[in-house]
Amino acid sequence: MTNAIEWRPQRAAAVLLALLGLCGSAAAFAREPAAPTYGAAESPEEDEADGTSRFFRVTGSTGLDFSTGDFGTDTDTDVWYVPSALKLEWDPFFIKVTVPYVVVDGAAVLIDGQPEGATGLEGTRNGIGDIVLSGGYVYFPTSGFLPVIELSGKVKFATADEDKGLGTGEESYTLQLEVSKRFGWFTPFGAVGYRFIGSPADFDLDDKLFASGGFSARLGDRVSAGVVYDWAQSSVDGRPDIQEISPFASLRLGKHFSIDPYALVGLTSASPDWGMGVQFRVFWDND
Repeated sequence: MTNAIEWRPQRAAAVLLALLGLCGSAAAFAREPAAPTYGAAESPEEDEADGTSRFFRVTGSTGLDFSTGDFGTDTDTDVWYVPSALKLEWDPFFIKVTVPYVVVDGAAVLIDGQPEGATGLEGTRNGIGDIVLSGGYVYFPTSGFLPVIELSGKVKFATADEDKGLGTGEESYTLQLEVSKRFGWFTPFGAVGYRFIGSPADFDLDDKLFASGGFSARLGDRVSAGVVYDWAQSSVDGRPDIQEISPFASLRLGKHFSIDPYALVGLTSASPDWGMGVQFRVFWDND
């Protein structure tokens, strides 16, 4: 098939839990199949008018992400992604671990969380996906003229089943810079990063540059919404770049709970045709 990978499952996935990477939503994103991150606009600056961060916060989250597309093949592939995550923030650092469960129905395989058309696989496969560990540093300026800056890194461990096409069986590493600036009810944000992708023995994958940009608007005391555009180079030679647009919203229910729905529209054949999802977050802090 044109633009498809010949997938030959010859190796079992290796689990090497040895490295703490520094970088984190869905976002932000050469898209990971999870609720989008909305840049540093999701920082504690949302909750405090003076732009200072909370001293300590614990956030537990889960959700459901669905996307579908042909990804360069003759048939559509549906991907369901259910992440469970725990994030710890203590001014000015954070660390987060995400354990996903993945269901793939179709011919695509997951390469660093991104579906790619393949031959040799079909039907429904499911299992634990690649566990992701991320962390970083957030600079909250004391001056009102400077933006919030987040420097972060991430390591994706090869815990997904390579034989099922749920992962590559190799680790990958990401470095990322995010910037946001709040102007009253309106917060523009952007991110740029680079991902070092481990290649299986069967074929070579390219490291890739990615970037995103968008805005978040506060519509009320507990409601915000926005749009993010994501771009990423393809890790497969001959495939177009990934481009997506994702509208999102966040509804805060009380002090400790929020619901964050979102959708996406793919702009190239390497992206899903469309997708949607929701993230549920429970948080506690010492404020």
